[in-house]
Amino acid sequence: MQKDKILTLLRINGIADGASDKDIKAVLTDARYTNDEIESALFLLKQKGEEVEIRTDGLQKVFYTDKHLAPSEVSGLLGVNIDVSDVFQPKKILTRELSLQQMVTIIVVASLLGVIGVAYFMFTNNIGIFHPTAVAFTGKF
Repeated sequence: MQKDKILTLLRINGIADGASDKDIKAVLTDARYTNDEIESALFLLKQKGEEVEIRTDGLQKVFYTDKHLAPSEVSGLLGVNIDVSDVFQPKKILTRELSLQQMVTIIVVASLLGVIGVAYFMFTNNIGIFHPTAVAFTGKF
C-alpha cells in the first residue's frame, strides 16, 4: 500500500489531505478496501517521511508473507531502536554422559533381569533345567 495512491484516491473523491478519519473511512469503504487495509491507510496518512515506508513494508511482511524482518524493520515497527547484533550463541552443546559406575550398574541390572526372565519362562513351561526328566532338581545324581 502506497501513500501517494491513497492520496490520489482521496483527491479524486474530493477529500482533502487533512480530512477526518470518518470521511477517509467512508471513501475507502466505497472503494472496497477491507477493514485491515483501511486501518493501514489511516496509519500511512498519519505518518510522515521514510519511516512510513519501513513500517508499512514491515507490516506487509508480518501479516502477508513468511519473510523474515530485518533489524531496521523491527525497529521501525516497534518505534524503538534495538540492537540485535549480539545474539546468544551457546558455546558448547551439552550432552549427557554416563559414568563408569552407572554403565556397570545398568549392564548388571539388565543381565540379572534377563537371566531371571529366562529362568521364570523355563520354570513356567517346564523346559530346560526345569524339565521333569532333568537331573538337576530330582535329587538323583
